[in-house]
Amino acid sequence: MAVTRKKKIILIVGILLLLGVVVGLSVTRSGRDVPTVEVETVKRRPLLEARVTANGEIRPLNFYELTSEVAGRVIEIYVREGDVVKKGQPLLKVDPTQIEANLSRDMAALRAAQAEKENAEVQLRAALNNISNVEAMLASARYDLERSKADFTLAQQDYERSQKLVEEEVISKAEFDAAESRFRAAQALVRAQESRVKQLEAQLREAKIRVEAARAAVRSADARIAQAQASLRATQDQFSKTIQKAPIDGVIASLPIRVGQYALTTFQTTPLLTIADMSEIRVEVQVDETDVTSVKPGQKAKIKVDALGDKELDGVVKEVGQAPITQGPGGLSSLSTTSQEAKDFKVVISLVNLTDEVRNALRPGMSATATITTDVRHNVIAIPVQAIVEREVPSPETSAVETASTAAESEGKKEVQGVFVVEGNRARFRPVQTGIFGETDIEIVDGLKEGEVIVVGPYRELRNLKDNTIVKTEKSFTTR
Repeated sequence: MAVTRKKKIILIVGILLLLGVVVGLSVTRSGRDVPTVEVETVKRRPLLEARVTANGEIRPLNFYELTSEVAGRVIEIYVREGDVVKKGQPLLKVDPTQIEANLSRDMAALRAAQAEKENAEVQLRAALNNISNVEAMLASARYDLERSKADFTLAQQDYERSQKLVEEEVISKAEFDAAESRFRAAQALVRAQESRVKQLEAQLREAKIRVEAARAAVRSADARIAQAQASLRATQDQFSKTIQKAPIDGVIASLPIRVGQYALTTFQTTPLLTIADMSEIRVEVQVDETDVTSVKPGQKAKIKVDALGDKELDGVVKEVGQAPITQGPGGLSSLSTTSQEAKDFKVVISLVNLTDEVRNALRPGMSATATITTDVRHNVIAIPVQAIVEREVPSPETSAVETASTAAESEGKKEVQGVFVVEGNRARFRPVQTGIFGETDIEIVDGLKEGEVIVVGPYRELRNLKDNTIVKTEKSFTTR
């Protein structure tokens, strides 16, 4: 009996020693397997901005392609590509030799027409003076005719009375002959006066015809002067166009013409040069289809132009393309497509608050990067983006029996976004509702409180971390 008790004691001691070893090994192993995670305390951010970054290039408001308005050989070019020009500034000159000859011809034709008009006006003045003289003589002749008619009437009456008196032998034959002589003289004078009046009336009609002819000659000379002046103005206009001038303030975008080449005036001719209208400078960028829905006209942007280094320019979104884009010779353009490949959309940003120095430094086609602020939040809870993970949690509809079953477990769970919140020495998974994305942070709308501690890394631990895992914590590098 004693032996049996001794064996029992030895057995119990052995079991206890074995349990101690097992427990010790278990504790040692569990301590070695506890993951070390980086943590941060949840805080509010005074400002959180959602941004979209896209690449593109500087574009002018418009391009003006200048063609020659007169044909001729280019003899001088006053600008180079990239030069900033002002409206009215001379750009190039076409040989004006032929146009100068036409100018001399038209000026001579104008002088001849003016001389012709001067002669016609002299003739008109002479004709008008002749009319005045004839009218004066006609008036005098008519007056004399009236006096002669009165004298004739008296002479006729005296003659008729003398005829009766001579028949009655009251007067002598000599007195009768004298009365008859006065009558015949008065009659002859009236006839002569009437002939003179008719002659002067005919002269007056001829003088008036000459006046009308002189006036027609003046009008004809005026017409030839007007024609010569019009021809001269057209030639002068052509002459002025032998020097091509800038129609706007801008930048010489291209200059394909060279001295010695012949400039044509046909519609299909190659432009002599192209001026970029930089009165409003824009940036055309390509925004990925996953970001374009958040971009709206009126949103502010910051632009960096490679040629200006780190200098940031202010901009405002003007247009957002409604169809995918393709790259064309004139820049980005919309193109409808049904392809399933990833697509970009054109967004036009207008640069604002530019200094003259920056405006003059910008050139069409310069590479640029735009950062568009698409949303802003003030005084919100935000955490590092990398803290957000996805884990499976039971669906609200899942029954207890389904949850206990392995097959049902895979079907009755869904992945949700959340974070690991450190409670004591354990990391507990908690679903959260997110808002806008900042540059490195994301807004938490619901699920976290200020002051709570969350796991933010490292990624290799966070990727495999499970709910309710014991962890060792250390402050994140960003909060140390």
